[in-house]
Amino acid sequence: MKGPLPRAELGVEGGAGAGEVELQDTLKLSFGQALRGDRQSAGAAIIITAEVAGRAGGDKGIGDRIEGKSVGVHRQREEDDKPAGGHYCLRKCVQGCFHTIYRITYNVMLPSKQDKNRAVRRLAGALLVVATAQFLCCGQTTNLAVTPAADAFVWSLAPTDNYGAAGALSVSGSAAVNGSGQQNGLFDSLMRFPMSDTTAFLNGQFGSNGWVVTGTTLVVTEVATPNNPIFDRGVGAFEIRWIASDAWVEGTGKPNMPTTDGVAYEDLASILNPAADMSLGWFTNSGLDGPVPFPLALAGRLVSNILAGVDVDLYLTAASDSVGFTFNSKDFTGTNSWPSLVITVVAKPLAQITSIERLGTNQVVLRFNTASNWAYAVQGLAGLPAGSPGGWSNLFTVPARPIDDQAVFVDTATNRQRFYRLLLSQ
Repeated sequence: MKGPLPRAELGVEGGAGAGEVELQDTLKLSFGQALRGDRQSAGAAIIITAEVAGRAGGDKGIGDRIEGKSVGVHRQREEDDKPAGGHYCLRKCVQGCFHTIYRITYNVMLPSKQDKNRAVRRLAGALLVVATAQFLCCGQTTNLAVTPAADAFVWSLAPTDNYGAAGALSVSGSAAVNGSGQQNGLFDSLMRFPMSDTTAFLNGQFGSNGWVVTGTTLVVTEVATPNNPIFDRGVGAFEIRWIASDAWVEGTGKPNMPTTDGVAYEDLASILNPAADMSLGWFTNSGLDGPVPFPLALAGRLVSNILAGVDVDLYLTAASDSVGFTFNSKDFTGTNSWPSLVITVVAKPLAQITSIERLGTNQVVLRFNTASNWAYAVQGLAGLPAGSPGGWSNLFTVPARPIDDQAVFVDTATNRQRFYRLLLSQ
C-alpha cells in the first residue's frame, strides 16, 4: 500500500481530543479521519478495545479489561470518497472511582487483496494508535472519618484536676442537674483531631491542591442518662469552636481518680483566644442515646488546618443554662462509639485551556470546558517570569453555573507576546 498511513484520532463526545470529562453511565467515544477516503481503504473497519490503564481509587486494577471483545465500529464502502469516522459507546465499568485512566486502542483493518470480502489483514504495528483519556468523577464526594488523638473534659468544681482518660466528655450549663437532681457546676470539653495522615492520603489520591473541603461534621454518641453522678443531664444549646491553641495536654485522670498531669478548668484562660478562635456553630443535643451529627461551619482556619495536615482542636462549651450533654470519648471501651470528625472532600476538576486559535487578523480565541458549581478565570501575562511588569491579571471570568458547559474567550491580538493561564475556584 502506497501513500501515508491512515490517521486515527480519539475524542470524547462534546469535546475535541483526549481530556477530562464527567464519567456518566455511558460514554460515547468519537473519532475522525481514521479511514481515508480512497479505494485503498474500501472495506476497512475500525476495531476498538478498551482497558483500565491506571487509576486512583475504584474497584478495577491496572490493566483490568473493561471490554472483553473488539467491536467493528465503521466499515468503509468502496464508493466512499471522504474520510470516515464513527462513534462507540463505552459503558462505565468502574464504580466508586476517583480518577480512572482508560486506554482506548483501535486498529484500522484492511481487506486482503486475495479475498476482499472475507479475509482481513492487520496493518503494520505503526498503525496501532493508542490514545489515553482521563475521566474525572467530579460529582463524586469522599468522606473520611478521623478519631481524636486527645480529648478531655474540664470541671469548674475541680479547677485543678485533669480527666483526660475518662470514658466520656461533657458540656454542662449552670442549671443542669444529675440523676439525683444535684447541680454539679460547669463542664467544658476539648478535642484534638490529627490531620496529617488524612491530608497525605487525599494528596496521594487527588494530588496536592487537587481537592476541596466541602463539609466537616462532628459525630458523637450521646449518653442521655449517664450512670456516673458527676455528669449532668438536660437538653440545651452549646457552642463548638475551632481554637488556635494546641498547647494543652490530655492527661490521665478519671472521674474516680483525677490527676494533675493534664489540662484542667483553670487552664482555659490561657488556652482560649477570642481574637483567634472561631465559632463553628451553635447546636442542641438530642437528649437520647445514640449517635448525633453536628455539621460545622467551614471556617477558613479550620479548612486551612485540614489542607495543611495540621491538627484540628475543638472546644465545646455551654450556650444555655439547661444543657447537660454527655457523650462517649476516645477512651470509651467500644471504638464504634468514639467521636469522629468527618471530612467531606471533592476532587477539583481539571483547569485546562483546550484550544487557542487565531481568529481573523487581530483576535485570538480561547476555549475551555467548565464544571458545574465552579468559577473560572482566564488570566494573562505580558512576559515571563511572573515578576514582569503588570503580573498576572484577570482577562475573563465565568461565574459558577449549575451545569457543565464550555466557555469561549476572544482576546485582541497584538504584536506583543501574551501568556494565558486558567484558574478555578469554588
